[in-house]
Amino acid sequence: MRLLILALVLVAICGCGGSGGGSVVDAPQQPRGLMLQVASQAGNPATVFYSAELTLRFPAGVAVSADPGTGEVPSNLIAAADPTAFVGARYTAASTTAPATVKMIIANPMGLVVGPLAALTCSATTGTVPGTGSFTVQDFVFKDASGVALDGITPKVTVQAL
Repeated sequence: MRLLILALVLVAICGCGGSGGGSVVDAPQQPRGLMLQVASQAGNPATVFYSAELTLRFPAGVAVSADPGTGEVPSNLIAAADPTAFVGARYTAASTTAPATVKMIIANPMGLVVGPLAALTCSATTGTVPGTGSFTVQDFVFKDASGVALDGITPKVTVQAL
């Protein structure tokens, strides 16, 4: 009798799940590389400034592979457009109350002109590439050689999929 019950249990277990309907499992979304180009613009294209400080706010799903302890963005992910300029950035991951941000500083003791400033490589986990309008710039300031804030210069960000 035990053998018969064991055989029935084994047959029942082996027959489970074979309804013939296959399920489609979507592959996990791979992060997509993005290049953010940060530039300055002004009414007078000959405007010279010596440093730029700004904070980029990212849309949901966009991040930077920064040092998890300090937030420092590694040099292979950020580059100044002017090879004689210094550039540094610090990443703050998104939280439940705030989006991810990158605070960026670009400086050159010999001066910078209006135009491209830096390029930042980041990744998007969303299926589509966020548009330029998805990124916002806040807390920006451009300074002269004495460290005085200059008016009339604004930042511009463009996005390119890698």
